[in-house]
Amino acid sequence: PGDTVELSTSSRTDTYLVDQIVIVHPDDTWVLQPRSISSLTLVTCYPFYFVGSAPERYIVQTSMSDRDWLSRQEKSERGHVATTGHR
Repeated sequence: PGDTVELSTSSRTDTYLVDQIVIVHPDDTWVLQPRSISSLTLVTCYPFYFVGSAPERYIVQTSMSDRDWLSRQEKSERGHVATTGHR
């Protein structure tokens, strides 16, 4: 937690702050549920060295940084960007 993830598109770069890292079983889909804030969830197989169908998932949950969220809200109010609150 506390690290940052940058997501870049052709029009902007958004910064997300890591909230938590968890390891779950593949059927633990609660980690994919929509959150009340703009967020990004990264999922990969775990353990990392495992070849084939790995028994667990490594989950990194992030929230959009306050600075980027405020910037998107201001642009949305001016009609430049539509925000949904979820990604």
